[in-house]
Amino acid sequence: MLGAKEVPPPEAWFKELVYLGYESLGEAGVPGRWYFRLRTEPFRNLHIVERLGSHWFNNLAFRDYLRRSPVAARRYETAKHAAVAAGATILVSYSRAKREIVRDLLAEASKGDDLCELQPHPVVDLLGETPTRMCTSGSPRNLR
Repeated sequence: MLGAKEVPPPEAWFKELVYLGYESLGEAGVPGRWYFRLRTEPFRNLHIVERLGSHWFNNLAFRDYLRRSPVAARRYETAKHAAVAAGATILVSYSRAKREIVRDLLAEASKGDDLCELQPHPVVDLLGETPTRMCTSGSPRNLR
């Protein structure tokens, strides 16, 4: 995931990513997220979202929740395999097939928000903006 000041990202970013071999798939069914993929080994996916926007925080909260909950990670893995087994092999259909589990896991990740301690979040700040701290559940806490 890469944070930009706005989405879609600047035209110069498109040119550089295409030069590096990435293919732009636009929002690919997820408004506010620009999707790029690289199909040379090893395959890579890149999502460009608004830095410090809702996609930014939701993606970090989702990732952090899966890292700290093996049960949630297994549920997500099972849902991903089921999506492919059901024929969702194209990006948009795959995303749609996972929509419900992603929504449920994000809701779980946000529970207990008021109980968490602020921890520094390892975000590389390439834009030179004020750092943000995140609870382990992913809620933003701006330090301004």
